Amino acid sequence: MKSGIDARIKLGSVPPNKGKKKLWTGGEDTQFKKGHKPHNYVPVGSERVNGDDYVDIKIADPNMWRGKHLLIWEQQCGHAVPRGHAVIFGDGDRRNFDSDNLILVTRGQLAIMNNRGFIQKDAELTRTGIILADIIKKIGERKRSKRIPEGEHFGWVKVLNLLKCTCSKTGIGRGMKVSLMKMNEADQTITHKLLQ
Repeated sequence: MKSGIDARIKLGSVPPNKGKKKLWTGGEDTQFKKGHKPHNYVPVGSERVNGDDYVDIKIADPNMWRGKHLLIWEQQCGHAVPRGHAVIFGDGDRRNFDSDNLILVTRGQLAIMNNRGFIQKDAELTRTGIILADIIKKIGERKRSKRIPEGEHFGWVKVLNLLKCTCSKTGIGRGMKVSLMKMNEADQTITHKLLQ
């Protein structure tokens, strides 16, 4: 059904609001003014605790935050945290920013450590947990690539089980030392080959 009226805009027509800046009336009192800051604004350098219980520092406006532990680690090491890595707290305390407590690990190491409970309440034990994570990762890589000779497979499992057993009884750090002392020469050779 057609009315016969052509309501299309004609070529060369001038819009009715051309040159006008204000197209409303009223409401100016409640509008944000230039340079206005919200009531919850905090300056750059402020700290907050995020939802994961990490301390963040505001590094730029309007709303850029970064983990305090990352900034401290980068300041001490002189470079950014490499891609695919994370900085963890050796003793598990997210308020302990001591340089000896901040440890750089790969995401792969972190996944194994979280899965196996290798992050302890002591930084040295956690560092030993990193070594165990590397051993477990290497065993998995060799199994997948079938680089473990058939006769040596039992040796790899034996080494790992020995480490697991003594670590669970004596604590990771001491367990690692006890395990290495208890190994015979063949097992030590396998362990060294594993870590290469």
